[in-house]
Amino acid sequence: MVVYSTYNSVLQYKRNLSLHKTIEGVRGYVDEKQTVWLNAEDVARGLGFTKTEGKFSTTSGRKIYETVRWARVNQYLTEFDYPDEVDKGDFIPENMFYRLAMKASNEAAKVFQAKVA
Repeated sequence: MVVYSTYNSVLQYKRNLSLHKTIEGVRGYVDEKQTVWLNAEDVARGLGFTKTEGKFSTTSGRKIYETVRWARVNQYLTEFDYPDEVDKGDFIPENMFYRLAMKASNEAAKVFQAKVA
């Protein structure tokens, strides 16, 4: 049995699991306690916690970038007493997905919620 001393080392362990599945574009896995974990970036993008901005490059012209609004996601997770900040590559438990989904009220979130519900 492996014992992890810190929450971050547990996150690292979860990132390295090879049993990841993808459902409706969301990567996730089920741990040894049968808890479902979902990729935080996939969840954030699906729920519309993103911002779109354009940048100009002299070599390729204007490019549009969509980035995750991690500050907003982490603000909500803090409100839910989630113990750590998340970022690209992290996973959140399924119950946090549902709580985030209740906060999202944009068109992207409605479509995404219908797919995964």
